[in-house]
Amino acid sequence: MTSRARIRPAREDDLPVLRDIEQASGERYRDYGLDHVADDEPASIETLRRYAVDGRAWVAAGADDEPLGYLIVEVLPEHQGTGLGRELIDEAASWAAVLDGSGHIEQVSVGGGGRPRAGPGPAGGDEAGTLARLGT
Repeated sequence: MTSRARIRPAREDDLPVLRDIEQASGERYRDYGLDHVADDEPASIETLRRYAVDGRAWVAAGADDEPLGYLIVEVLPEHQGTGLGRELIDEAASWAAVLDGSGHIEQVSVGGGGRPRAGPGPAGGDEAGTLARLGT
């Protein structure tokens, strides 16, 4: 499958669009009776800015360079600088490479101590385990 997007670091001018992506992609939770998740306020511009400035936010940009999805990586401070963030990204990328051909990841989560998985709903019911959310 040929990628429809180019992955690049998130920029300041992307931040409002990332909030829109979060809101739009969250609507799918309603299909699973999780209205409270769909109703959550997206991350603030300031929060997204911190990720972008720290180099921990990337976007999948379309032909017009408009963000189509995004990825944010979080690691506990005491484990930062150990390569754990890189391992998370590598694992998500490896896992995504074997998707069923749907061509997108909406959410990569860990739940119930399981392996990361993607799909339109939470893994193992563990909303706190969300690693990344890519809206498409």
